[in-house]
Amino acid sequence: MNKETSLLDMADAQILGFVSHRNGSSLADLVRAMGLTPQEWEILKNEYPTTAYLGEADMLEIEAALQDR
Repeated sequence: MNKETSLLDMADAQILGFVSHRNGSSLADLVRAMGLTPQEWEILKNEYPTTAYLGEADMLEIEAALQDR
C-alpha cells in the first residue's frame, strides 16, 4: 500500500464515521463495527494523536465497548 492509498483509506474511514454518527451511531457502535481490539486501542492511545481530540468520556466509552466484547 502506498502513501496515497493510505491517505485515501483514512479519508474514507473518516467520512464513514461522520455518516454513521449523523445516522445515530454512538462511538461504542463504531468501535464494535470496526472490530477494534484492546491491543489496537492501546496503540492508538500511545502512538497516534487520538487522545488529543477525544474527551475523557469518549475514551471511557471506547474502553467500556472493548470490555463488552
